[in-house]
Amino acid sequence: MEKASYVNALVSEYAIKYLCKEPCRTSEHTCYSCMHEILQVHLVHYYEIFRMEKHIFHKLCTYLANHGLMLTNCMRVEEMVTMFLKKF
Repeated sequence: MEKASYVNALVSEYAIKYLCKEPCRTSEHTCYSCMHEILQVHLVHYYEIFRMEKHIFHKLCTYLANHGLMLTNCMRVEEMVTMFLKKF
């Protein structure tokens, strides 16, 4: 009887941990709107996300654009840098 309750507890723990997951990355934002939202957050949160201040981020984007990182039809330089620095 005690063995059955132990097995039941293990199965329950497994089910909760691995089978009852909440979906992730369900945001309705496009990459651009998500990036724009991140760029508009409070300076402290911005620093926590990127580990740099906003003006440094913009200088980095300008530097990369001036040294060969090219925007595409679908994505701006800021989006590319954001995706590189932070996984969405």
